Amino acid sequence: MSNEENSELARGRVIVTYGRSLMSLAIARSLHERGVEIIGCDDVGMTALSFSKNISGYFTHPVRTEKPEAFLDKMVEKAKQYRPEDGRPYVLMPAFEGMRFFAQHRERFDGIIDIAAPDFAAIDRVDPKDHLMGWAAEQGLPAPQTVKVTSEDELRAAAETVRFPVMLKAPDKVGGRGVTKAANAQELMAQYKKLVADRALVQEFIEGVDYCHTVIFEHGEIKGSMAYKNLRQWPRTSGAGVLRETVDDESFLETSKKLLGPLGWNGIAEIDYRWSEEGGDPAFLIEVNPRFWAGLYHSIASGVDFPWMLYELTVKGRVLSGYERHIGERTRIPGVAMLSAVSDIAHSETNFTKLREAWRDAGRSFKEGHVGDAVRRFARSVGEVIDHDDIAFELFQAADDVRGARGELSFKEDRMANLGFLYVVSSIIRHGELPPEMKH
Repeated sequence: MSNEENSELARGRVIVTYGRSLMSLAIARSLHERGVEIIGCDDVGMTALSFSKNISGYFTHPVRTEKPEAFLDKMVEKAKQYRPEDGRPYVLMPAFEGMRFFAQHRERFDGIIDIAAPDFAAIDRVDPKDHLMGWAAEQGLPAPQTVKVTSEDELRAAAETVRFPVMLKAPDKVGGRGVTKAANAQELMAQYKKLVADRALVQEFIEGVDYCHTVIFEHGEIKGSMAYKNLRQWPRTSGAGVLRETVDDESFLETSKKLLGPLGWNGIAEIDYRWSEEGGDPAFLIEVNPRFWAGLYHSIASGVDFPWMLYELTVKGRVLSGYERHIGERTRIPGVAMLSAVSDIAHSETNFTKLREAWRDAGRSFKEGHVGDAVRRFARSVGEVIDHDDIAFELFQAADDVRGARGELSFKEDRMANLGFLYVVSSIIRHGELPPEMKH
């Protein structure tokens, strides 16, 4: 990159959405350290990003899922308000689910701000999940057997054709929500009745390990990639990683190219794979997230600065930066990584009945908003059984796993961002309940 190009990019201004998330902090930090001015936003105040030293402005907007037109109007209004008068680069960078929405409504922002998102037509081929499986079949890519159902009758018919166990998925849910596992037809029907969705996917369960392949494409050509696996996650069966490790992405690279290349993909994406870790076995395509991912901090720490590369792509039309992956890099979310280990103990097959009951009680208190009571109850139960050899070993192993891993929340240069927990309070005041991701 020439000095002139670098100087132009550094003078830019970027609006970053979903300020409550760790990924918004990672985006802001990446860009601000290079001189880019950051404006944050969310539908609640007192978020992590709102307290960050890396922003120069912040605003709130209507809830997109509840009032999409009002949300869109507000974002256009704010984009006009913060538009630089000197013609420097100006970008709206969605931090989470909004990527699809902003791509779909890109024309509303024409002449005002550049949207850092792939074309909507490309996104719609791989998202939501039911679209992805159709596209994967067209391309001949390795994917689990999947049946789409819209009624109980269709579910019964699907149960006669699929191999159990299966995963039941709501196509439009993200972050592990709306995903359950069923061992037989009876369990499948019971879970379907609880699923709040007008359609669902019944998907063959693939034995193996979950991997995340993160990529950036420039008009169909891959320009950056890295892969990691979650050593621990939260919630324990379907949530985001809280302890991650970077691995070689050779086993996923060709499938990702064949998946997104023909679509002329122009932007970032995260692709979930399930792999046996045997060299001759294919990695099965599970899901595509056309957006930034929960492990974004980990990707950056591993040497691939996706926010900056996406900013380059949006402003200059091409990715200018190179990168060098750090295989074996580990990062963690402090505290939550150990909480995940405690959850594993509470749900283990060992006869820790009392601990499991305490975990369920704590969960109910947490969902009802009694966070302090939940912590105290579970802490007492752990104290009563902590001398058990098996539990001690599990906790020792978890502590060993996180040793040496970078802490995602330990931004020494941005300590005020830790006050972002106050967005929980803001959500309770505004909506009368905990945020959806915390209740999950």
